[in-house]
Amino acid sequence: METGGGNGSPIVMTWEGHDDLDAPVELASEMDVVINISSPAGFSSFVVDIKSPVLEALNVTSIDFIDTSSNNPMVGMVLPEILGDQDIATATELSLDLSKLVPLIITVGGLNGTLTPDSNHIFTLNIADKEGNDFSQALTFHYTGENTAE
Repeated sequence: METGGGNGSPIVMTWEGHDDLDAPVELASEMDVVINISSPAGFSSFVVDIKSPVLEALNVTSIDFIDTSSNNPMVGMVLPEILGDQDIATATELSLDLSKLVPLIITVGGLNGTLTPDSNHIFTLNIADKEGNDFSQALTFHYTGENTAE
């Protein structure tokens, strides 16, 4: 599916195989989570706000892809996994592969006791381009209490 940011924003996000980005997706031990974002004017701001009891227990409540100095040190360890060799400072398109990271919510939450059945783990992507256009999209991962593959 493709979604624009509203207000005429040319920023577009897609997630292959998911037609409705507003619909919760079941959290599974194996998932295909590759998010593609196009911003023809480039990225001036890109912050992901996180609402997840599992990640909040680790003090991970946001990821700033531009000003990385404000990130929790744990985030610094996973950014290379998410971005690969993409340079966000010059990019107009990004492909964020979260396929290995999102399922870790099940593993980490099981270890630290913060994963509960019927819980939501929400990642809100807040993006601005270099022409002042804004985009925001929440992705909700729901955990029913079963460790399943997608």
